[in-house]
Amino acid sequence: MYLADHLSRSFLKETKEVLVPDLHVNDIHLISYLPIAPEMYAKFQKETANDEHLQELQDVIFNGWPNEKSELIHSLRPYWTYRDELSVIDGLLYKSNKAIVPKALQNEMLDKIHESHLGIVKCKSRARDVLFWIGMGQDIEDKVKACGLCAQHQSLNAKEPMRLKTSLPTSLPLLMPQNVNNSEIIKNSKFAKKKAKTNYDKHCGPELKQLKQGDSIVMYTDGKWKAGKIIQKHHTPRSYVVQTSDGRRYRRNRRHIRPTAYNGNTVENEHFKNNHNLTVRKTSTVCNNSQTLDRSETVASEENESIEPSKSPVTRSGRTVKVPTKLNDYVK
Repeated sequence: MYLADHLSRSFLKETKEVLVPDLHVNDIHLISYLPIAPEMYAKFQKETANDEHLQELQDVIFNGWPNEKSELIHSLRPYWTYRDELSVIDGLLYKSNKAIVPKALQNEMLDKIHESHLGIVKCKSRARDVLFWIGMGQDIEDKVKACGLCAQHQSLNAKEPMRLKTSLPTSLPLLMPQNVNNSEIIKNSKFAKKKAKTNYDKHCGPELKQLKQGDSIVMYTDGKWKAGKIIQKHHTPRSYVVQTSDGRRYRRNRRHIRPTAYNGNTVENEHFKNNHNLTVRKTSTVCNNSQTLDRSETVASEENESIEPSKSPVTRSGRTVKVPTKLNDYVK
């Protein structure tokens, strides 16, 4: 037996040792965790391949970004800020873990975002969790503002700031007393008005934007918003002459008017459709209830016919025995 020292050149041959046999590592893909149906996934792939803008962005991601933003084509410069978050997986583009929506599918995604008629802030928050495209926030605002049902059931406008000018007639002698300092009175009057305005404006929003003739608006009346348009500006402050969809004209303060981008006929059609569906459901419910009552009455009559009337007990002398009412709750 020979033992080699540490400096020997007669080393043993290397062998490969399998530490954990029969172990298979599965590939992990981002698409495995996307909450999307296979049909919609295939639709995203198809529209992404047909979108020239996204194909240009995909080429830049594959070939590498330039050193300067000015070297990019103008249409891709908005992506420069978050270029490190962009990736391409299985024909789809992602910003971090959010899918980039092709142009052809953006309107469909807007309908899904606003299908529950949430407000602008909630719709943006819901969309930003899973989707992305350039200008998505503005598109969501335009979608919500153009919704007829949302415009009809929205909240009231905030109070406007107080105006200091008064329309009450005041004679000059009342404003210029003889026995006191005129400048002091004017100063105190201005101070009191300014203080009153400051206290009033604490609970008000900003002054509302002026409206023009022909603007599409919704007018608050009878507890709801009604579609109409501006006919003219009234001579009184903050007032307008408004014509509704049924042809009637009203004079309304600016506080009860809100501009909108939707067509008034859309609200009327949606309102008619909702009322029609509600009427159909009520009619079917009444019919079903009447049929149920008829069947119940038939069964009850049959049961009454099948039950023989109970005979009251009789004494030897023939007198009928009447059970006291206090015993009616006891089982016979």
